[in-house]
Amino acid sequence: MRFPSARTLALAVRELGLRAILEYGWYQIELRSGLLRKRTRPFRWEERPLRSWLRDETRGERVLPQRERFLFRPEAELTAELAGF
Repeated sequence: MRFPSARTLALAVRELGLRAILEYGWYQIELRSGLLRKRTRPFRWEERPLRSWLRDETRGERVLPQRERFLFRPEAELTAELAGF
C-alpha cells in the first residue's frame, strides 16, 4: 500500500478539509480490513423484496419523502408572470 506524500496530503486537506480526508481514510480502513463487507452482508432478493424497501408495512405508506415542487406549482397559470420576460 502506497501512502501519499506529505505535500499531496497537505494540499488535499487544504482543498477538501480535514473532516473529509479523515472520513475517507476511515472508509478505506473499513474497506480494506473487511469490516465494511461484514456489516453489509448480501441477502437473497426473496428475503427482502423491493416492496419492503418502498413501503412501510405497518402503515401501508410510502417511506420515501414526497418532494414539493421547487420552482412553481404545476397547476398554476404562469402566463401573467412570464409576460414581463
